[in-house]
Amino acid sequence: MSTLDKRFLQGLLAAALLAPVSVLADEEPAPFVPSNEEVDRELDRALEREYRSPPPASEPIPDYAAAEEEEEGARAFGARLRLLGAYWHPAITDLEFYRRVGTNPRQVVKIEDPYEVDLDGDDDLEGSPGGFYGLTLDLGRHVALRGGFAHATQLENDFQVGAVGGVQPFTYGDTSWGSGDVLELSHEVYLGDFDVVLRPLNNRYVTIDLSLGARYLSWEVELTRNLAARPQERERLEAVVPTVGFGLALRPVQALELFASTRVGHLSYEVDAGWRWDDWNDKWEYQERKERESTSVQVDLGLSLTIADTLGVIVGYRYEFIALERDTDAEGKGLEGAVHGLFAGVILQFSD
Repeated sequence: MSTLDKRFLQGLLAAALLAPVSVLADEEPAPFVPSNEEVDRELDRALEREYRSPPPASEPIPDYAAAEEEEEGARAFGARLRLLGAYWHPAITDLEFYRRVGTNPRQVVKIEDPYEVDLDGDDDLEGSPGGFYGLTLDLGRHVALRGGFAHATQLENDFQVGAVGGVQPFTYGDTSWGSGDVLELSHEVYLGDFDVVLRPLNNRYVTIDLSLGARYLSWEVELTRNLAARPQERERLEAVVPTVGFGLALRPVQALELFASTRVGHLSYEVDAGWRWDDWNDKWEYQERKERESTSVQVDLGLSLTIADTLGVIVGYRYEFIALERDTDAEGKGLEGAVHGLFAGVILQFSD
């Protein structure tokens, strides 16, 4: 076989092998037609993706540490005003008073509890109710300014002088009471306070107060002898004393506060009699002997309940001990006693 024949046969063979491939390449594949069930399922999935509700958002975990830190920061730099008004109906116990004129001997009248000779049959000197009011301005967490005013009460009672175990005959000022006389006694007490308060510890659960300030004391006594002429003696003693105080407040829950506080004040001085140069009048003047002593002790115990850190109620017990004494060569006078009782009131708080 010649070379030409071999090449012809090879060409035929190659054409026979490539013919099916070209036919397959020229033919288009038949389109895929899904079944009705498959179309329905795909449509359902599309509608579900389009209209289904979004998944619920997960509840955030409260960050108590951050909230407490924010509250502490607000207390450290913010201001808060606290107003207090309380009803107080106290009684007087361990009462002592005197008034000496000239060189007459000093006669101290003592009325102790129980008052067995009180004609009203009560154990205390009781009268019209009083009250006290307070204002505290917190300047941040560790400093505060505090002021207050109290009107103790108007006290009125009658006593039989000379009775066994009771008030014995005495002289007060220029008036004398003898056996059988009736002593009509009344008192009126006013107190005023101003303090600068430091709080070395003040957080959500406990507060410690250290205060430094001044207190105004005023005690007026009126004695009347129950006769036709009704001679009367009236005396008012006043003083301003420096005070120091300590307070503790516990808050087992945020709205409830248990508190205890005390304030103590004392001032005394004595000037001897003698000649002294008066710079104002530019002359020598004789000054008589002067002696003054004033003491005040206050104790508060109680609890308060505050709603939303704005409006609250407060109940407790207040004890006041007051002693005032003035003495010169011409006269001497003094008052001493304890004024104490339960109180109840309301609180208003405002924060910036």
